[in-house]
Amino acid sequence: MTNTDKGAVVRDGWVPFSVQSPPESAALDDPSVTTHDLVLVTNNIKARDRMGRMSHVWLLSPIQSDKGGWVGFTESNSKVLGLSHWKDPGLLRSERND
Repeated sequence: MTNTDKGAVVRDGWVPFSVQSPPESAALDDPSVTTHDLVLVTNNIKARDRMGRMSHVWLLSPIQSDKGGWVGFTESNSKVLGLSHWKDPGLLRSERND
């Protein structure tokens, strides 16, 4: 576990949305248009499947809702509510190389 610059503990690369937002990218033709990058997200950091692997994980571009929480939409256009943590998928590559 490591500490972020805001003092919260990050577990295995998972960052709470309450501590830090995922990175954003700007449109090439209009820098004022930004979206959050694709990241791994979860709405239950402790959820595990029958084999003990982490479940409740999606790859999507999260959106901050009007109510202050975080949501996202899957490729099949299903809405995922209550996102709690995110992880940069690029970290997966570096974790395998360690």
